[in-house]
Amino acid sequence: MLNIESIKKKGKYYAVTADGEEYRGITADAIAECKIKCGEISEEAFDGFLSVNDYFRAKQYLFDMLARKPRTLKEAERKLREKKFLPESIRKSVALATEYGYLSDERYAEDYVETGSRSKGAYRLRAELRKKGVSAEHIERALGELTREDEDECALRLATKKLKREPDEKDIERTLRYLAARGISYDAAKRAVRALVDNPELFDEVF
Repeated sequence: MLNIESIKKKGKYYAVTADGEEYRGITADAIAECKIKCGEISEEAFDGFLSVNDYFRAKQYLFDMLARKPRTLKEAERKLREKKFLPESIRKSVALATEYGYLSDERYAEDYVETGSRSKGAYRLRAELRKKGVSAEHIERALGELTREDEDECALRLATKKLKREPDEKDIERTLRYLAARGISYDAAKRAVRALVDNPELFDEVF
């Protein structure tokens, strides 16, 4: 048995002292859930209380993180592991965030492609989403929304930042390599460069 000697508020959390050892970072939710109070408690019950607290802390950390910035499932799990939360706490908090719709790789991929397609081609977007742990199914569905016109517009926008108004062959090759590095297909890159060479006035029209 353990003896809980004190439960004190410290900042946003509580500190629980049991058998002379202080346990910090205790949530009010965990105290209420486990009906913790001063007095004797079995070691098994106290360990269960600490596990419950770990879950509440993991859930709060995850929800706060997602409120600041969208994450993929893989990223969320990695962040929670880095914070040393228990595997069960990670599983339950991620499941809850998914149930509430706060975590969705499908929606993440759609938003990522929608915003990223202004400055990156499909090859680059696909590679970045794979690295973030998004499934091929979600990636291809999101990329399937892009049209040839979308890629041409992106390629033209990027090319204006790299290509000189009166380019030589080296400048053209350098621009094509730059566009390839941004994930633009070779055909789209060639179309953008050709359009700028043939119509220099496009430099002033593309934003």
